Amino acid sequence: MICGTAGSLVVFSLSKLLTVLIPYESKVINVLSKGTLLMVGFSATLTAIYIYAIDKFLTIHMNSNLIGMVIGIFVLMSFYPLTLFANRYFPAIIGYRK
Repeated sequence: MICGTAGSLVVFSLSKLLTVLIPYESKVINVLSKGTLLMVGFSATLTAIYIYAIDKFLTIHMNSNLIGMVIGIFVLMSFYPLTLFANRYFPAIIGYRK
């Protein structure tokens, strides 16, 4: 419970900081914010795929925090086209009703 609350507070604080640093509405941030439901459902799957690919094709130790951050960035970047695709062809997954 404490970790979840702390994580939520960090996300809230970072979003407030981004609002100050980026005064205009970023298209990337808007698309990613619309796809949060999709991210919650599939982030573990994409993370497992990236970890498998790194273990299979590269000789990098997976105990590094830097590798974890790089995988997290790749997972987040992967959700941009997935959210655009789901928004266009499967809007019910994103949460829209037609």
